[in-house]
Amino acid sequence: VEPTSETAHQQIMSCYLALGDRDAASRQFTSCREILREELGVEPSADTLALYNRSRQLEIAAPDAQPANLPVPLTSFIGRETELDELKQRLSGPELSNIEPPAPARLLTLTGPGGSGKTRLAIQAGRALVSAFADGVWWVELASLSDPAFVPQAVAKVLNVQEQPDRSLIESLENALRTRKLLLILDNCEHLIAACADLVAALLLACPDLQILATSREPLGLTGELIRPVAPLAVPPTADALRPDQLTGYEALRLFVERATAVQPALSLSPAQAEAVASICRRLDGLPLAIELAAARVRVLSPQQIARRLDDRFNFLTGGSRAALPRHQTLRAAVDWSYDLLDDAERALFRQLSVFAGGFTLDAVRDWRLVRSAQPIQNQIEGNEVEGGATTDAAPPSPGDQLDLLTRLVDKSLLTVEPVEAEMRYGLLETMRQYGREKLVEAGEETGARRQHLRWFSRLAEQAEPHLLGANQMVWLKRLDVEYDNISAALHWAAGGHREDIEAGLRLGGALWRYWDRRGYLAETRQRLGRLLAHPAAQSSAAARAKALYSVGIATHLQSDDAAANSLFMESLAIWQTLGEAGKLGAARAAHAIAFMGLRRADYANAHLWYAQCLSRYRQVNDQWGLAEAMSQLGTMALREGDAAKARTLQEEALALKQTLGDWRGIRFSVWALGNIARLQADYATARACYVQALTTAQEMDDKWSLPYCIEAFGYLAVAQDQPHRAAMIFAAADDLRRATGAPLPAVWQADYDRALTAIRTRLGQTGFQAAWAKGAALRLSQTITFALTGQGDKDLTDF
Repeated sequence: VEPTSETAHQQIMSCYLALGDRDAASRQFTSCREILREELGVEPSADTLALYNRSRQLEIAAPDAQPANLPVPLTSFIGRETELDELKQRLSGPELSNIEPPAPARLLTLTGPGGSGKTRLAIQAGRALVSAFADGVWWVELASLSDPAFVPQAVAKVLNVQEQPDRSLIESLENALRTRKLLLILDNCEHLIAACADLVAALLLACPDLQILATSREPLGLTGELIRPVAPLAVPPTADALRPDQLTGYEALRLFVERATAVQPALSLSPAQAEAVASICRRLDGLPLAIELAAARVRVLSPQQIARRLDDRFNFLTGGSRAALPRHQTLRAAVDWSYDLLDDAERALFRQLSVFAGGFTLDAVRDWRLVRSAQPIQNQIEGNEVEGGATTDAAPPSPGDQLDLLTRLVDKSLLTVEPVEAEMRYGLLETMRQYGREKLVEAGEETGARRQHLRWFSRLAEQAEPHLLGANQMVWLKRLDVEYDNISAALHWAAGGHREDIEAGLRLGGALWRYWDRRGYLAETRQRLGRLLAHPAAQSSAAARAKALYSVGIATHLQSDDAAANSLFMESLAIWQTLGEAGKLGAARAAHAIAFMGLRRADYANAHLWYAQCLSRYRQVNDQWGLAEAMSQLGTMALREGDAAKARTLQEEALALKQTLGDWRGIRFSVWALGNIARLQADYATARACYVQALTTAQEMDDKWSLPYCIEAFGYLAVAQDQPHRAAMIFAAADDLRRATGAPLPAVWQADYDRALTAIRTRLGQTGFQAAWAKGAALRLSQTITFALTGQGDKDLTDF
C-alpha cells in the first residue's frame, strides 16, 4: 500500500533474517533503497543500514583480515609438516599444498587417542586455510557440551544464526550456509558422536560449498568421510644412542626439549640426559600430552629421574596447564575420558587385552571369553595357598562379535592396527596398556585374563613345534619372533605358582626348545623354565615336566654346563620311560641329547652307545628327523675318528633325508660338515662352496647359535690357504658373536681351534696377531658376513 514506508521494509528484512534467509533480506534492502531514492530522493536510515550489514556479516571482513574465530594457542606447534600439508591439499586443493591432490574432501575427521594432538593440528590447519575459504574458517568447541540436543545450537551460536519458531535450527543452518564457501571445524566430537553425525550429514547434503574438519576419538561413520588418524610423534629407535645435538631430529624429542626449556631456561642436556629424554619419549609412545606433562617436571627433576618414575605415569604425570580442558590436565584424566565413553562390553575387552605384550592377531582373541569378575578363591597346591580369582564365561562371543568389538576399539583410537606379513596386527600403546592393566586388576579379572593368554600361547607353541623342522620353519620362526613379548609375559605369569599355570608354562617352554636353540636364547631358557621346574606343582604333570627338562637341558649343554645338562637329560629320559607308548619319542630325543653331548666333549665311546640307543628308538617311532640328525652327527664323529670316507657317506645320506624333509637347518649342518671334509682333503673350492651355502642359510634363518660356526669355517679355510690376517679377523669376529650368544666352543673342536690360532700367531707375530684380532672384533655382524663371503686374501682388506 505504501512502498516508501521504510519501517515496513525494515520489518520485512527482520523477518527474513529471523528465517535465516540473508539473501532475501539483502534483496529487500536493495528494493527499499531504490524506491527511497526515486520517490523521495533520500538514502536509507542508519537502522536500515544496520539490518543490511547483519545480512552480509560473513562477507564484510576486510581483505587482509579473513573471517575466523580460531583459538590462539599459547605454545608453539611442533612437527607434523607432512600431516599439515596433506590436510591443506585435501581440504583446499593444490594452491596451498605441495602435493598433487584429488578432489577436496567434504568431511575430514582427525582421529586418535586423547592427548595425541588432534586439536592442535586442526587449529594449525585452520590457520593455514583461512585464505582458501571466502566465508571463513569457523571453530566450534564441543568439549564442554554434555547434551547432544545442543550440538546445533553450538554451531549456530558461532555462526550467529538465529533460532526461528517455524523451522528447526538445523534447517535454519542449512539455509544460512547454502550459498557459503566455508570451513567448519568441529572439535571433540567423540562424546556427542551421533548428534554430530546427524548435523554434519544434513549440512553437507544441503550446502554444496561447505567443508567440515572434525576431531574425534572415533570417526563420525558417514559415507564419504575421509579418516586421518593422528599418529604419535616420531621417536628414535630403541637401539639408537643420541647426542644432545641429535634430539631435534625427532618430533617427540623436539617437543620435550622446547617445553622443558620453557619452564627451565637454563636446561643444558648432557649425553646421559639426552638418552633419558629419548627413553621418556619412547615410553610415552610419542603422545604429545604425556610428553608435555613430563617436560613440565623438569622444573624439579632431571630427565633421568623423570624416566625412572614412568612406571607410575598416571599418578606422576599431573599438573597440566590450568587453562587446558580438565581432561588434559593429567594423563589419567585424558584416558579416563576415552574409557568412560565405552560401553560395558568394550570396556571389558579393552582391559582384558592389556595382558597382551607387543600386540596380537585376530586369531588370539577370536575365542576369547570375556572374563567376569569373581571374588578371590583359595586353592591348595602342595600345602601352599594361592589366590585364584576371576573366572570366565561358559562360552566366548561369536567371532563376528569379537571382530565387531575390536573394530569399535580401533575406531575409538584405543587400539592400534597395522599390517604384518599377510594379516593385521592389533596393539595398545604402552600408556593405554598400563591403564587397561589398572582397570583389569580393579575389576578382579586379571587371573582369568592372564590364564587365557597363557593357554593360548601354549597352544601356539605346540602348534609351531613340528613346523620348526620342515620347509615352513622360517614362517614359524618369524611368527614366534613377533609373539616373543607375549611368550615372555605368559611365562612370567606361569611362574606365579598356580598348579594349572605351572603345567601350561611347562608345556609352553617345552614346545619352544627348537626356537630358543635357533635364536640363541640359552640363558633365558634356563632362567624361565628353571623357575617353573623348581616349583612343587611341576611334579604333577609328567609329560610337561619331561619336555621342559629336555628344553632346559639343550640350553644348558650348549652353554657347556655338561654336568647339569646330563642330569636334566637323564631325569627327562626316566620320566619318558614311565609313560609307555606315549613316551617313546621323548625318550629317543633325551637319549639323542646325551649322545650329542658325548660327541661335543669328545667322549666318543660313550657317544656311540647312546647313538645306538637313540637310533633304535627313532626307528621304533619312525622319526625321520631324528634319524637324519643322528646320522649327520655320527658322520661328524667318524671324521674326528679319522674315517673321512665313512664321514662323507653318513653326511650325504643324512643330507638326502633332510632335503626330503625340507629341514633347512639340518641341511645347513650337513653341508657345513661336508665342507669340513673337503677342506681337510685340500679340496678348497668345494669347501668354500659348502661354507657359502651354510653361512647364507644361517643368515637367512637368523640362526644365532649356528652363525659363529659357519663364520669360523672361513677362518679355517683362510689358515689352510695361508691368509693369516684374514683368518685372524674372521676368528675374532666369530669369537665375539659366540660370546654374545653365551655358547662357548665345545671340547670336540677345541684342539683344532687352538692349532689354528697358533698357526696364525706364528705367521703374524704377537703384535700383528693382536692388531688383526682387534680389527675383526670391531666388525659388525653384517660386515663380518660380507667379509667372510667375499673370498678376499690378505692383500685386499682395506674395506674392512
